[in-house]
Amino acid sequence: MSKKKKKNSAQPAQKVWKMPMMVVFLVLVMVLSYQLGVQRGQSMAMQGYQALQLANKEAKVEKLTFFDTLHAPIENKGLSVQKKNTASVVHVLPKIDDVPVAVEKQKTIPLSESNTPPPAQATVAAVEEKVAAPNKKDTQISKKNDENDPQSHLSIQERKEMPWAVQVGAFQDGMKAVLLRKELEKKGFGAYTLTVRHENLEIYRVLVAATTQEGSEKINAELQKDGYSTSFVMKR
Repeated sequence: MSKKKKKNSAQPAQKVWKMPMMVVFLVLVMVLSYQLGVQRGQSMAMQGYQALQLANKEAKVEKLTFFDTLHAPIENKGLSVQKKNTASVVHVLPKIDDVPVAVEKQKTIPLSESNTPPPAQATVAAVEEKVAAPNKKDTQISKKNDENDPQSHLSIQERKEMPWAVQVGAFQDGMKAVLLRKELEKKGFGAYTLTVRHENLEIYRVLVAATTQEGSEKINAELQKDGYSTSFVMKR
């Protein structure tokens, strides 16, 4: 009986000792699981953040490559179209340097010398210096024609001050304008050159001076007979 009592008294003591141990063990397990959960959550958060950064970088790269691939061929096509258009214009239209400016024939056209830029006049003067002086035969012919055209003996500046004129041609090349003026002077016409601006271009006009409208119309008729079909009368 005494042995049974001892066994019975030892069992409650063991139960009392086991309960705190179980509680401590459970607490340790919960702490460990919490720490493991926190570490796993942090690692997953870092992985998610890194994946998000990579996705943003890839999206930026895709946007840039899409922009380049979208616009590069369009610009090239535009350049090729412009080249084709300019090439077609060159083949179809004549050069402005070789063809006089087409102007409708009118009896009186006002013309102001204020449009003449000083640099353009200097250019014409430099071009005129390159042209060779006329020979003796040409001077003899021009002297004979001076009797028919009283304006041919005047200076260039005096010709420019005349109230009437006949335009014979207009060029972008100053050398062509000077050569035409020399040609007209050899035939006895009091010609001179006048430079004007037209749509950001310098146009060199070749004019023949006249004092009256009747005189300018006579000069125009003579020029038309000589083959200058584009000549017309204008009032200065």
